[in-house]
Amino acid sequence: MIAFIYLPVLFLLTGGWMGPITSVMLIVHAVYLLFYSTINIMRRLIPLYGGIFAIAGLKIIFYDMRGFSIFEKIIAFTVIGLILLVSAFVMQKYFADKNNG
Repeated sequence: MIAFIYLPVLFLLTGGWMGPITSVMLIVHAVYLLFYSTINIMRRLIPLYGGIFAIAGLKIIFYDMRGFSIFEKIIAFTVIGLILLVSAFVMQKYFADKNNG
């Protein structure tokens, strides 16, 4: 369902760069939902958010690796790695502030 939302918008915005951008957007969406799951009411949806991460990971491994040029692979994995590093840092900072305050 999420892919059907992203793909038409990304096609209009990027022309032919939909593959790497779709992977990055799926990761960003899953990170956002993971942060949203810190609310007690939303904790029951954590398996759904894990599923989005799994879909994005499978898409990257089985679909993107096959069709990307080496340049696209470098960009996609670098951006995804930076997103995950920054989100882990922000999450740690959030929980440290939450536990101290």
